Amino acid sequence: MRLQFPWETRAQYEHGTAYISAVAENSARDTTERELKSSLTLGLSDELGSFLIAGALNAKTPSAALNLYDKSTTVTVPINWIAELFAQMEPVLWDVRAKEMTTDHPLLAKLREPSPYYSRVSFFEKLAKDFLITGETGLVATGSTNAPPAELQPVSPAEYSPNEENGVPRSFTVTGATMAGEYVRERDGNRVRYFRDPLSELATLRGYSTKGNGLLRADSPLLAAAHAVRQHVLGGEHNVSILEKGGRISLLFHFAEDIRDKEFTEIKKRIRAAYGGPTHAGEIAVTTGKNLDIKELGVNPKDMDFKNLSEMARAEVLLQYRMPLALAFLEATTLDNYGLAKLSVYDDAALPLATRLFGFLACFLMPRYGLDPQVVELRPNLEVIPALVERVLSNLERRRKVNIETDDELRRAAGLGKYEGVVDGQPGSSIRDTAARVTLEEITEEEDTLPPVPPPPPDPDD
Repeated sequence: MRLQFPWETRAQYEHGTAYISAVAENSARDTTERELKSSLTLGLSDELGSFLIAGALNAKTPSAALNLYDKSTTVTVPINWIAELFAQMEPVLWDVRAKEMTTDHPLLAKLREPSPYYSRVSFFEKLAKDFLITGETGLVATGSTNAPPAELQPVSPAEYSPNEENGVPRSFTVTGATMAGEYVRERDGNRVRYFRDPLSELATLRGYSTKGNGLLRADSPLLAAAHAVRQHVLGGEHNVSILEKGGRISLLFHFAEDIRDKEFTEIKKRIRAAYGGPTHAGEIAVTTGKNLDIKELGVNPKDMDFKNLSEMARAEVLLQYRMPLALAFLEATTLDNYGLAKLSVYDDAALPLATRLFGFLACFLMPRYGLDPQVVELRPNLEVIPALVERVLSNLERRRKVNIETDDELRRAAGLGKYEGVVDGQPGSSIRDTAARVTLEEITEEEDTLPPVPPPPPDPDD
């Protein structure tokens, strides 16, 4: 359509066209300015950049790793198993010099009741799961900073972040509903401590990191296995979508000849009611035609691939957490290796985790109780772990047969105290002969009291 303008002279025409050009130019400039104002140049953080590139199913940040834990049983099963084994461990104090174990101490009492909101088991489980998922864990101690804490409150790694200064954390910013604030660094001899105020101190434990000097954030153990976990999660979501929405045809009912619409609708309704829905693993398609032909379309080699890929992803995560495959795959389980596999979970996963977390708690809390972490260690009491009791007793039996330790030394190794008094007339500090269960001193004394052996008679030929 052509526009008509009521211009009477050429001058009016030229003036009008110049005006229209100016309006168009201003409109284009306004549009460009609006586009610039509506767009922002983002300085992407590592967290936002990894999300935009890889989506939510990665483990490059604590929040992303925790999201993977929520999404996949491939991740939750080994983590829950290891964390629950650690949470059941009873901590004790071990005197490195005296080789003695203590089960009654104010520090141990605080770990049994860390706060009104956490029991010992839930407190240990929280620390363990955070560390296993993100490679980090943290807690806040309240009360006087140079005295035993009033409460111990765990803090999720997703709720605190370091503020860098010259490659080390200058402070930590804690968000969330509890213990929020900025915890600023203070140097205390050879220790670095972070305080929000005179009554709140933050402590963090970090694992290995490939970034910088590793003093800011740790790498999640799931980082290397994130691709396999993502494949498992997306594959599961795809299968569920097929079951619920019928995204792929799995069964086809086809009539070779056309039938009336009313009859076709009625037959389709009956077929869907009888064979369709999530419980029948797929959608059903019904096409027109008189003679009925049924074809199965839902099974193909790709369906078998998902099972293999899912098992590969599960095995990859299990190996990352040092879990024996015999506990997760029935085809790898026998009566002989199942018991060994349960012990392997302790030896390769739960006990190394206990060493790290108890060491962290010892370095953080022992100075508040006047204890030296170089002299006293925080350890799990292996004597009360049912799966390990038999092995501990077997080890003590072997040491007793070697017979180079006193009874008191063996009792200390078993977490017991010295003998009160004597047994069989001898103190527990004596080494006993294995066969007769008498002391070596008694054997020596008996040999000294024997009459001397007479010399042999002279030979008559001499």
